[in-house]
Amino acid sequence: MTDKDKMLNSEKNSSQAAATSENALDFYDLWNMLVRWKAMVIGVAFVTFSVIVANALFNAPSPLYKSTAYLSHPLLDDIEVLDGEYFSKENIFNDFVKNLESRALRFRYFNENNVLEKFPFDSSFDVAHVFEENFNKMLFISRKGDQVRLSFKGPHSELAAEWVNGFAMLANEQTAHELVQKKIAKWASYQAGLNNQMNDLRTKIAKKWRAVKQLRRAAKEKREERIAQLEEAVLIAEYAGIKEFLVPYKLSPLYLRGTKHLLAEVKVLRGSKNQVPVSIDMENEQKAPDYLQNELDDVQAKYDSLKIAKSDLLHAYVSTMRILQIATVSARPLNKPVFRWVLLTGAFSALVLGFLMAIFADFIVRAREKRALD
Repeated sequence: MTDKDKMLNSEKNSSQAAATSENALDFYDLWNMLVRWKAMVIGVAFVTFSVIVANALFNAPSPLYKSTAYLSHPLLDDIEVLDGEYFSKENIFNDFVKNLESRALRFRYFNENNVLEKFPFDSSFDVAHVFEENFNKMLFISRKGDQVRLSFKGPHSELAAEWVNGFAMLANEQTAHELVQKKIAKWASYQAGLNNQMNDLRTKIAKKWRAVKQLRRAAKEKREERIAQLEEAVLIAEYAGIKEFLVPYKLSPLYLRGTKHLLAEVKVLRGSKNQVPVSIDMENEQKAPDYLQNELDDVQAKYDSLKIAKSDLLHAYVSTMRILQIATVSARPLNKPVFRWVLLTGAFSALVLGFLMAIFADFIVRAREKRALD
């Protein structure tokens, strides 16, 4: 190694030693500075930490509890009375979820259960504001597949569970009522059709019976007319002394048949009051009202059974959802761990602020001392 290289290495080592000595001196000076201003560091840190803690205590948010209920499709036994194409468990559960999301139904539950009185607010608060900000926005619905989670966040764990379960039951009752009324409306339309059909049948039966009466009246008139003709022929035959018929009936007047045959026919006609001439077809006319009456009885039976079904449906149990898990009282609030973080961050912030204040104070003092020396 040449002399020049030795000289360069010597200079390098001396510069490194000087830098190390300077850094050590800086840390030593920093420690001395903290010791010198320890009262300020401790004081500022204490005041800062006290202010942060006091602010956290006096402005701490109220405990917030969350309660959740899990709901799903109804059982087939619970919707058995709602038979029909529309009344499937999927459609029924969709109607139930729509009612859970209904603002009108939420406001109804809010009013009927005096929710405003159970909130920790002054009575001067506007009802609509409290409902919107502190009830409606705190009631959450989330759906995944065939399950729904109904949750509420509030300052009281017992009330949160009560309101979730109560609102779920109200939505179930409202949905069941709407579906029953929809089913009854469909039945009412069908019932009206049956009623019109029965009225038409009654009208047809009445017309048929009027026709039968007219035929019977016409038959009676013809029978009486025939008897009068025969009686007149009997008188003529008696005057003429004709007892037995002399010539064929169709080719001669009636009195030529003789009194014996004429009186026999009169006796038969008088004894058979319901006899109808062959020219009048009474058999089919009499069968028609009976046939229509049988059809009317069938329609009437359907009508009566429908009325019974409607009455049973109004008193039947219908559930539009199934509770997988009811909302329970939560023991731990959601925001409890926040205060611990306030203490930790407050302590750290207080120390940092005290350290910075010490550096600033030391800088000011050194600047004044340097100015005084100059």
